Amino acid sequence: MKSYTFKIVPKRSSGFHVIIEASESNTLDQLHRAILDALRWDEDHLYSFFMSGKAWDRETEFSKYDCVEDMPMPRDQNSKKAKINSLAVKAGDRFLYLYDYGDCHEFDIEVLDIRTVSRKGSHPMILELRGRVPVQYPPIGE
Repeated sequence: MKSYTFKIVPKRSSGFHVIIEASESNTLDQLHRAILDALRWDEDHLYSFFMSGKAWDRETEFSKYDCVEDMPMPRDQNSKKAKINSLAVKAGDRFLYLYDYGDCHEFDIEVLDIRTVSRKGSHPMILELRGRVPVQYPPIGE
């Protein structure tokens, strides 16, 4: 079984990153939950992954919902169904994770490694958490 190692870096915060390993059978929704667990953020907002790295690119978007703003999404772009191994990514590739469509928390995700044997334990797993975790709800005016 393959595993994928991802480095997640917020675009608006310097000095912080999290490294997560996911198995090939994990879904993008499970990766989303692992990111929020690492950040210790509430899971009460919409999110999307954009494989092009560009926010709101409907062609490469994976979202939890089959329909956003009355625009149907192809079934294979549903993040609850899309498995990591279906993404056709390789080491060095990057994509965008956008959490909370109102506050627009953007994270750059880099594929660090793809290995044949994964670490023992439940996946996805947090391998490293470095720096000060960004706040989910910054004070008004910041």
